[in-house]
Amino acid sequence: MLDEANTSVYGNPEITKVNIGVRNRPGILISGHDLKDLEELLKQTEGSGVDVYTHSEMLPAYYYPVFKKYEHFVGNYGNAWWKQNSEFESLTARF
Repeated sequence: MLDEANTSVYGNPEITKVNIGVRNRPGILISGHDLKDLEELLKQTEGSGVDVYTHSEMLPAYYYPVFKKYEHFVGNYGNAWWKQNSEFESLTARF
């Protein structure tokens, strides 16, 4: 049911290259599993000059075609979910 819900809204997943670095602009790092939250964040930050990065479990969002239209959805930062605290802090220092 979850797959049907996601693919009916965001399209069928496709193989996608994902950047793992960060750009020299302000950014937001999002974690979790909620694609609707990600979509809302991307809409709200569009045209703002703020990049959006995924962390850990949110990485599969790049496979859905709908999210490819957002030029500021730029990459994945970090590793396993249990490293979030330290990785969020290290990324914050870069922005």
